[in-house]
Amino acid sequence: MSLTTVEQETTNQSLVERVCESLSLDLRGARVITEAATGPFAVTAAIAAYAGARVEAIAVDSRHGTALEAAGQTMAIAHELGVAERIRIVSRAEAAFEMADIVTNLGSVRPLNQAVVSRMTRGAVIPLMYDARELRLSDIDFDACRQQGVRVVGTFEEHPDFNVFRFIGPLALKLIADYTTLSKNEQITLVGNDLFAPYLLQSLKNTYARTVHLPRWEQMTERLVSETGLFLYSDYCGDLGSVADYADPEVLQYAGKKQLLQFNGGASMTTLNSHGWQVIPANSIESHRMFQTLAYLGMEPVVELNACGLKTAEILWKSLDRSDVGSLADLCQIIC
Repeated sequence: MSLTTVEQETTNQSLVERVCESLSLDLRGARVITEAATGPFAVTAAIAAYAGARVEAIAVDSRHGTALEAAGQTMAIAHELGVAERIRIVSRAEAAFEMADIVTNLGSVRPLNQAVVSRMTRGAVIPLMYDARELRLSDIDFDACRQQGVRVVGTFEEHPDFNVFRFIGPLALKLIADYTTLSKNEQITLVGNDLFAPYLLQSLKNTYARTVHLPRWEQMTERLVSETGLFLYSDYCGDLGSVADYADPEVLQYAGKKQLLQFNGGASMTTLNSHGWQVIPANSIESHRMFQTLAYLGMEPVVELNACGLKTAEILWKSLDRSDVGSLADLCQIIC
């Protein structure tokens, strides 16, 4: 049964309230620049405004929707939470970076290049809005940040009280159910040994009786291929390299129409496609990118992740320490 509009609004509001209260998120007096977005990510501006900030939300056309759609969905959530008056939708050219205390490293705000950072004031904070181990150097000009005195902070996503990584396994299971034909009695093989692998492996073992871990391509054997119904590929940083460099071509050819689901990217899938594998999606996903983000699971993981990101920014912006925020200080992964 689907939620009615009123029920959904209540759910969104109660979710944001609960997460913000658990984090003691307080952005009163802060000027925040973030994205206007579609889907679950439309909530970020409303979280900042709910915490007391004045917010500029940048709306642009993207593969996720038009600027108009992003603005509409962002403001719809803002109205649900009663904070619409604290949010202004702007274009990237209109955004007042020189006035901002916090600039989130999200979609339409990126890239935070030298031209943007040079406009920011000393002491302003850029929260990565993700774990520093997932860092993409193309997102931010870190040299410019150091020169300008702009702080950059990542979010420790395995914090014991706000473990966002707990959503990794459920995300994989949903992708498997939605995009593949794997049955519960078939073998699934996890390929990769990245930061997500322990969470993926645990969820797979809890769901599929026959779960195998293949940390490196060179360990692939004919028997493994023949017994596996689905390969789940997770190589966020691209450490595995191309399968063509390691796996026996005869083993790959033997596989026939094997399925491989890319949980995240890092290596070329051209070789597997050429050997008749069913790769999902068919095109390679670049390193440091996921096939589907946590938003694929809905609003809850996005609210938790982005509220935690805003909390790291608050801690640096206010120069808070452990005596002020306790264990929440452990959310912060200070980069510069």
